[in-house]
Amino acid sequence: EKMRLSRTDLADVFVDRLFEIETKKLSNQETKFKDEFIRCILSSKPTEFGYQISGTFNVKVEYSCDRCTVAFENIVDDTIKIWCITSSIQTLNNKTEIVFMKKSNDFIDFIPILSDLIILNKPMKVLCRNNCKGICLFCGTNLNDNSCFHE
Repeated sequence: EKMRLSRTDLADVFVDRLFEIETKKLSNQETKFKDEFIRCILSSKPTEFGYQISGTFNVKVEYSCDRCTVAFENIVDDTIKIWCITSSIQTLNNKTEIVFMKKSNDFIDFIPILSDLIILNKPMKVLCRNNCKGICLFCGTNLNDNSCFHE
């Protein structure tokens, strides 16, 4: 499926439609993707203010552990909720992304939205496992794999 939806696309209500977006098109230079595509399952429905798009996305990424520096794979799996506003509305919902579509030829581009969501899903402390022992500060041994006499 394409990465951009127009007002016409949104007017054709859809439920659980699969969108696969190429990871190489995202602007996350610091994110190393292990999958070629981000898999999104999205639904669209009209509302009094425009359209609501909701669903889930997932993609496999590679992180580097903050303690032992070993690279490991992780799946980023989260929900998407977007309001496409076509008429004026006041809202204070901070869990919803809002996109304004003022003209009939406007569209919503999922690439920047997904880029942001993937970056926001990265943990503040990236660990290969909860009990990661890290590396020895003196000799650099990965303490998850071996022990050293500095312990």
